[in-house]
Amino acid sequence: MKVSDIMSRQIAVSPPDTSLQEAARIMRDLDVGFLPVAQEGKLVGVITDRDIACRAVATGVQPATAIGHTMTKGVMHLPRGPGHRRGRAPHGHEEDPAAAGA
Repeated sequence: MKVSDIMSRQIAVSPPDTSLQEAARIMRDLDVGFLPVAQEGKLVGVITDRDIACRAVATGVQPATAIGHTMTKGVMHLPRGPGHRRGRAPHGHEEDPAAAGA
């Protein structure tokens, strides 16, 4: 089995200046608990529903605070394998066309 057999093809990403509240809405709407954070086409971190609950809500961080202050930094990812086209992460909350096979 290959990682590509089980990985998601359509990925939503957000920039680090997205508010915690907006990130929570995106996760709710997409029914996910994990949101990659990209800046200038590069993965800079991830924010999870647990990050929002434990690092933000539980410590009194305001919902308007940018996810860049709460996200997990220093994440690693697998390089694209053969047959995958390289693409940059979109800005905003769009699907990554490279991950979708476009």
